[in-house]
Amino acid sequence: MAFQLHTIGQPQILQKVFSLLDNWNSNENFLFYTSGTTGQPKPIWFTKAQLIWSANATIEALNLNPKEHILLCIDPSFVGGAMMLIRALVLDCEISVIEPASNLWESIPKEHPFTFASFAPLQLLHPSFDSTKFNRIRKVLIGGAAIPALAMQKLEACTNAVYSTYGMTETLSHVALKKVTDKRGYLALKNYQIRLNEAQCICVKVPFLNTEIITHDVAEMEADGSFKVLGRIDFLINSGGIKVVPEVIEKSIEKWQIESNNLALGLFIVGGKQDAKLGEEVVLITEKLWHPKLFEELQTYLKSEMHKYQVPKKCIQLFPFSLTSTGKPAREAIKNSLKIN
Repeated sequence: MAFQLHTIGQPQILQKVFSLLDNWNSNENFLFYTSGTTGQPKPIWFTKAQLIWSANATIEALNLNPKEHILLCIDPSFVGGAMMLIRALVLDCEISVIEPASNLWESIPKEHPFTFASFAPLQLLHPSFDSTKFNRIRKVLIGGAAIPALAMQKLEACTNAVYSTYGMTETLSHVALKKVTDKRGYLALKNYQIRLNEAQCICVKVPFLNTEIITHDVAEMEADGSFKVLGRIDFLINSGGIKVVPEVIEKSIEKWQIESNNLALGLFIVGGKQDAKLGEEVVLITEKLWHPKLFEELQTYLKSEMHKYQVPKKCIQLFPFSLTSTGKPAREAIKNSLKIN
């Protein structure tokens, strides 16, 4: 089956798809922008040959074939979405485009033909999420942001092959994968080299790039080469000389939300507020106003889960929450709004 493009409904992203196809056919370079998580988005150019290299790495890792029918349901302006289209072109297979809305499950047919797709975590949390439709997709990538605990619960109950991805715009999509049901960390794709530097940050050598990419992602690496991402070095909180990783605390808060059925609390992050004694004190920054008793319940829970220096000392409300172009909390902007760190 040769490359065929289908649509579900009237997706507004179709023009972006056509723009990518024009680039592909004209052999022009491709322009993408970084997510802007830790600053302003930066432009990065890639050649067609580099896109093909990246696509083939995923095709080999997941054992994809020309009989696949890919579902494109994330924005092709970003690398994650663009590479789904490129993989269809390299495989010479069918691809269907749907508007990447959170309620897209309402538009996906019950007996759909899709065998491979990539989703953002938030697309799994909408009330319309249909596990039957999801399980029909044989292989699935989840990327773009950390998978919330509630979404992870759904994924662990699924019967298809679901992979969490680790990568970035600079590496042209993912460089490592892990099955969500696997207790081990991420494993690098074939011919991709990953190590930790002295600051315990991930360094990546991609076959189609000339230089090693030194990330700001702090990780733990096992003897088998698998690794677990703890958080960003940019966001580390130095509290009394102890380095605290806020993302680790945030995962525990998500777990508490599920166990205590406090799911409607809005966005939040853990940050460091300037303190004369500690240098920085750990605080919880919330989109919605939390009742003091609720925050005390969270503190009690966290004290049983982690070291006392990791437990937020205060709860600070901030509305609205600043977001990046990919929907992640813009930590730097949020911290600047509160004059913390």
